[in-house]
Amino acid sequence: MCLDPGHSGYTGSEIDPATGLNVGDNTGAPGELESNWDLALRTRAKLEEMGYEVVLAKDSAYDYESLRARADRANSCDIWVRLHFDDGGFTGVMRPPPDAARCPVADPSRITVVDPTVAAGSDALARAVAPFLGLAVRDDTGGTSQGNTTPPGHPTCLIGSVLSRVPVICIENRADLVRDNPSGRELVASQLTQAIDAYFESR
Repeated sequence: MCLDPGHSGYTGSEIDPATGLNVGDNTGAPGELESNWDLALRTRAKLEEMGYEVVLAKDSAYDYESLRARADRANSCDIWVRLHFDDGGFTGVMRPPPDAARCPVADPSRITVVDPTVAAGSDALARAVAPFLGLAVRDDTGGTSQGNTTPPGHPTCLIGSVLSRVPVICIENRADLVRDNPSGRELVASQLTQAIDAYFESR
């Protein structure tokens, strides 16, 4: 599986030649780079103890990896789990809705739609994981909108979701639980490990 500790060491734009989408990442909320990285390491250690093979979407907390580069790593795995938190208090386990799509503002005809199998698999993954974390299942909220838009007639989704070829979820954890809170991150890592193990046991 791929664990993706959210965001990168600098803000930038990067156009994906295959889709025309801006796949540049950004630094996220204060403390998010460090907290998500630590949460990913804790979760990876627990999963590896159980025999799972875990790929990280980047090599260090401050690495820059575009959303395309992250998707390329994740697409070699069975699932992609993205770790985030939101300063505004938004929480949830997000997955792309069916028929969700994005396109570049500069060329709205270049529509990239979430693969139906990915949408269905992502929904199943989100519904398996959410109860363990005490979070609601939600639709993707769009994200990374600079230079990107949502084509008429389609729901919006995260850029990573349209690039994914495997089930993908984005977990928006409680900021107060994971930021500057090692014991909170240890708790979330344990919950997430249990959730992922239960998901694979049910397949």
